[in-house]
Amino acid sequence: MLRLSFDSTSLCQARLTGVGVYAQALAKALMAYKAIDFSASYRVSRWKKAHYINSHLGIKPKAYFPNLPQLTLGGTDIFHGPDFKIPKNGSFKKVVTIHDLVTFQPFYGIENAKLAHKNFKQMLFGCKPDHIITVSEFVKEELETLFPHTKGMVTAIHSGINHLNLVPRKESETPLFVYIGTIEARKNISNLLKAFALVYEQEPKARLILAGGTGLGGGAILEELESSKVKAAISYEGFITNERRAALLSSATAFVYPSLYEGFGLPILEAMLASCPVITANFGACAEISHNHAWEVNVQEPEAIAKAMVHILNNKSLAAEKAKEAHTYSQDFTWEQCASDTFQVYKNVLG
Repeated sequence: MLRLSFDSTSLCQARLTGVGVYAQALAKALMAYKAIDFSASYRVSRWKKAHYINSHLGIKPKAYFPNLPQLTLGGTDIFHGPDFKIPKNGSFKKVVTIHDLVTFQPFYGIENAKLAHKNFKQMLFGCKPDHIITVSEFVKEELETLFPHTKGMVTAIHSGINHLNLVPRKESETPLFVYIGTIEARKNISNLLKAFALVYEQEPKARLILAGGTGLGGGAILEELESSKVKAAISYEGFITNERRAALLSSATAFVYPSLYEGFGLPILEAMLASCPVITANFGACAEISHNHAWEVNVQEPEAIAKAMVHILNNKSLAAEKAKEAHTYSQDFTWEQCASDTFQVYKNVLG
């Protein structure tokens, strides 16, 4: 039996997004394997919030010291860090998941990136993972380009999306465009606001809803929203529940996700699973994940985003047919498949 220590530190919070969703869903899928002796671990510095792990996974976690993991992780065969981090020492094999390389992108900011780069390089060269999992081919290629020594030790495994409880689709009678994700610079929301203003000129009944917590550069984006000439037609809901997410995706005329950089693009597939038409970027992980099942446009041009939005408004039957095909496509992205591919990585690492 494979003795797995799964780092669940990213679950030490009440509300899960991004990496936390990945860690929870993958952990639950791996816990179903009879061939795995699953153990949830967490970095001891988060002990005050470790009780959240139990609420998310239903098992009691075990603390470990990152620099002295053998004190509490003895008997482990594989240690999997699903959130970019692994211990420096330990006699066990180490697998790490890298979700993106956003800190190496120009919009992340030089000052913000310094510590992130230091920690990332310490993980790669100091902690020395035996294998790396990326959530897309795009990130794999990006990683191997930036760090050539990783070639031959990286496997791209797509995440699943069958964690969202959907509701039957009932499209809004009012033209409704929705964005769900962090409000930050790299998500390119500024161009979405400009695009929506162009759409509003042609369809004054149109509405735009933005939902998600704020991130790097989020304040400036909200200020831009406040000064928009079509502010009255735009709503910002902040962080929303999964129930609200499902409701928005089921009713939206289209889900607009104009991100300039993604490691995977989970919201794209969530919208597809909800049979909602999607508009996204024609490059990077967004294009890889949407795989021609979305309106893939040059999101650096507000006019291109607006053109796609108007096209969907004026071609409802075509949009519905494309969304139906996208729904079928999205069903292949399951956490069971993600766990199966991850388990294969574990077996390969152990030889």
